[in-house]
Amino acid sequence: RLDYDTAGLAVRDNDSNTGGVGGRAWLDADGNGEREDAEPLLAGVPVALLDENGDVAQTTTTGTDGAYSFTGLDTNRYYQVMFSAAPGWDALFTGQYAGLTFDRDSDADPNGVTGRFRPPVEGVLPDIDGGFRQYIQTPA
Repeated sequence: RLDYDTAGLAVRDNDSNTGGVGGRAWLDADGNGEREDAEPLLAGVPVALLDENGDVAQTTTTGTDGAYSFTGLDTNRYYQVMFSAAPGWDALFTGQYAGLTFDRDSDADPNGVTGRFRPPVEGVLPDIDGGFRQYIQTPA
């Protein structure tokens, strides 16, 4: 798994600084693992922030633009993001890290969970995205 803090995104100290994370959920219509401009962004997707123990720390849903965010996170702790299907929907995830660029690939594994990361000090890690290969409503 990728630890984003090792990519040189922020200099850390032991102070209790805060940061955030955000990203988008989208339908990977061509299945290549990379978000293209023509691919639809998904609204109403449940997103959970997991703490170092894998417990749910916060939850939200994506907005009409497919975006979500979590702020006020301790930059000295590790987190993961978990995407899931809304009630009444089925989902399959596209390939993790399959895209050519960090800001347009899917960070979710086949279970919808990203790699561990630490948020940047006084900033937001903006591209922790979830690409869905399939997102369809199930019959009632």
